[in-house]
Amino acid sequence: MDIKICEKCGSPMFQGTVEKKIKVKNNKIIKKNIEGYMCSSCENTVVDEELLKEVIEKEKNKYEVKLAERTLTKQKELLKNHKPLMVNCLKEIREEKGISQRQVAEAIHINEQRYGSTERGSFVTNLITTKLLADAMNVDIEDIHKIKYVEKNFYEKIRNIVSYEDKDGNVIYETDKELEKINQEYKKMSIKVDEERNRLAKIKKEGNIDKRKTNVKKQKKLIKDLISKRSDILKTKREMEKKAKAVISTSKVITSEDYNKLEKIYPEEFKKLIK
Repeated sequence: MDIKICEKCGSPMFQGTVEKKIKVKNNKIIKKNIEGYMCSSCENTVVDEELLKEVIEKEKNKYEVKLAERTLTKQKELLKNHKPLMVNCLKEIREEKGISQRQVAEAIHINEQRYGSTERGSFVTNLITTKLLADAMNVDIEDIHKIKYVEKNFYEKIRNIVSYEDKDGNVIYETDKELEKINQEYKKMSIKVDEERNRLAKIKKEGNIDKRKTNVKKQKKLIKDLISKRSDILKTKREMEKKAKAVISTSKVITSEDYNKLEKIYPEEFKKLIK
């Protein structure tokens, strides 16, 4: 048996498996069954430095995997009852900086009309354009678009809200029944497409080869037709959103201006938002 002398008390240290307290991502844990030496008197333990580094690295990897799994589970649970909503803060930032739409557009080499559409939340900018906008206005990229998680029931309510000015110039927010109807149609069609896609997956495993090929072909044709109908609904929906000035676009974007005003109208619901 390999024996060492304890540096603390001078007693013999015998080789075997020992426990060692190690630090992993600011967490102290006791790792058991590490090859090393233990003092027969004071129970001091010694482990080879390279072996200890290897043990710590393995524990770090385990920690990262567990952390990733917890994060994924948390996000999955969050999206069961919530919808992500993107708050477009471009106009608010630009006005605080005292610069015009034309100046911003020229700075990132796009035309003013396109920038105006971006500021109104008509579409979502890609990551590169968002970074260019952040750099042009000297803010962090996270300041341009902020993500909020809205309860699904409340989201279904506010997605039907439109804004308009009354005769005195006051901005009014109210539910648009026609927009509500088209949103319901689009939702039902999307559910139908998903159901038929799931059905297709089952058909691919059913019956003999010839029957399966025929059924798969029919099912694919059905799904294609449903997707075409859904696209037609989506086109109409987008046109209605634009014409009626819906506060939330198909891309789930809302301007910070509309967001702040809706927060005053629905204070209790907005308290439940997850940032």
